[in-house]
Amino acid sequence: MTLSNDPIVDDNLIVDRKASEFYIVTWAEGSDYHGVSMEFKRFRKNQDGDPRPQVDIKLKGRSRPIHEDRINLTSSRTQNTVANACFGKFPHIKWGSAIQDACAVVKNLYQSGEPVVDLSEMEEPEGAHYLIDTLLAMNNTNLFYGNGGLGKSWISLYLAALIASGEARNGLNPEPSEVLYLDYESDNRDMKKRFSAICRGLGVSEPHFMYRRMSQSIPDDQERLMEIIGERNVAFVIIDSAAPATGGKPEEAGITNAYFNALRSMEVTSLTIAHVSKEGAGDHKNSNPFGSVFWRNLPRNVWEVSQGNTFTKEIKEFGLYQTKLNIGAGDDPVGLRFTFDDPKDAKKVIAERINVMDNADLSKRAWLHERIEAYIKKQRKEITARPFVGVETSELKEKFPDEDPSVSITSTNKWFREKDKPEKFINVKHGRWDLLYEREEDERITDQYEDM
Repeated sequence: MTLSNDPIVDDNLIVDRKASEFYIVTWAEGSDYHGVSMEFKRFRKNQDGDPRPQVDIKLKGRSRPIHEDRINLTSSRTQNTVANACFGKFPHIKWGSAIQDACAVVKNLYQSGEPVVDLSEMEEPEGAHYLIDTLLAMNNTNLFYGNGGLGKSWISLYLAALIASGEARNGLNPEPSEVLYLDYESDNRDMKKRFSAICRGLGVSEPHFMYRRMSQSIPDDQERLMEIIGERNVAFVIIDSAAPATGGKPEEAGITNAYFNALRSMEVTSLTIAHVSKEGAGDHKNSNPFGSVFWRNLPRNVWEVSQGNTFTKEIKEFGLYQTKLNIGAGDDPVGLRFTFDDPKDAKKVIAERINVMDNADLSKRAWLHERIEAYIKKQRKEITARPFVGVETSELKEKFPDEDPSVSITSTNKWFREKDKPEKFINVKHGRWDLLYEREEDERITDQYEDM
């Protein structure tokens, strides 16, 4: 028979793992420690890699913790320090044994990680892969990044309004979900005005839309955020913006890891808004989110946001370029135009889908073969005679002097051939190029008229 003052063993220690990196330890009735509970959360690691969670120690009947501290799970010295502090308040409990045993079992669980799953025994998941196709990967960490003051918040708010209302617009089809906007940069009055303006532009009544102004970092506020997500049935969380949300220096790998671990533990679709690195600002070929390299490695789906010049304050045009996707082959750029009825105090904002190739600034972000394709299409509109004579290689070289159009055309056609797909470009005469699919369409229309 196990006595209440025996050392703690598996049969009288209850561990309830609420979520990743969050543990509650209690003791069974009859134990000397019955009524004591310890919450282990907000895990961090020191320079030696030892786990150091925040631990809240509570006693039954008391609404507030009797002690809060960060404990090294592998250090008996720090555990004894906490035990002595608790003993000074409640000397009738053997705090040393309780804390040491609780730290030992949590350390084992923490280091063991998630259980191994045999995927062959799982049923293939059904349903959508995107919360809003194809910009937000479902139940994954998504990231938008670009220069500061660009308009990333407007884009995120527009997508959030579509998801909250369940309305499909501009080829963007959302999975209706409850939304939570976590804001480190503005306040609820400013966000209310923006949200109302977006909804007026959509022509919909304002749907439920949860907003929370933030001061603590995501890892430090993880426990409360998970409670809110559960209480409100939230499926989509926007974090605006990355640097203050981490609670530390974004360029440090440990800080970035802790941030994305906290997001993953929430088990929702998340979108983090981040700035571009100084090195990559203005250079799309070398652009990266600001901070540690893990800002590119850890999110599952990453889009760079660029703004094109429209020469008017009432209209803003954006290009979204996917720079990483872990669940598929990637997607074409997405262009959006926002029209403000008043650039200083908008009451109505209308969003439209655009082709990024139609904006001179945004088109620079596209691959060379995409710019060549757009230029040939433009020449086809200006030269209406058919069959189209094609665009000379010399003309393409003059249009794109810093790159080699011939190499781009050849490599693009090779890529399509290797994928068993029709080539994109066709050499209609020596040194003249056209688009194969446009030429085939011309021939189809010509045959149709000849048969009449």
